[in-house]
Amino acid sequence: MSDNQPPEGFKRPDRYHILGVMDYSHVAFWIGLVITGLGFLLLWAGGICFRWRAYRNLPAWDGATRPLLRWGLAVSVIGLAIFVPVLYHLYSVAS
Repeated sequence: MSDNQPPEGFKRPDRYHILGVMDYSHVAFWIGLVITGLGFLLLWAGGICFRWRAYRNLPAWDGATRPLLRWGLAVSVIGLAIFVPVLYHLYSVAS
């Protein structure tokens, strides 16, 4: 056996990815996780904006508060709609 040959019985994976072997469910897992995190980050920013405006005795629901909360809710729901089914699929494949 030469140095460049894999050991006997070694089987190469069918799919390759830059970061290693990944299929579409793993990619969807990370995409869903990032989108969900971004949605929660927008919701957090909306809450901070609300509190800051209330602290300064300004109308708390004016400014960027409502758009941040709307976008945060929409992005969180979209992220969870991607993340939860993929997580269920990965769990069912693992068991």
